[in-house]
Amino acid sequence: MLESYDPQFFADNVSGHASEALQMVRLMGQVLAVIIVGLILWRIGASFGGKKKKGRENMFSDSSYSAWKRR
Repeated sequence: MLESYDPQFFADNVSGHASEALQMVRLMGQVLAVIIVGLILWRIGASFGGKKKKGRENMFSDSSYSAWKRR
């Protein structure tokens, strides 16, 4: 039966040795760049999609203690 893969590829790349350190560092840099760009785009989207506040809001005006406070 003919082999459908190159055994040398697995011996070189999947053996667990850190011989390809430069490629791994580049890959980690790309992953970090994607995460940072994703966070920036997420914050931009959240700023455009958020609710608009009417001036200054009192955080205690809608609480359950407001009725107790009026007694």
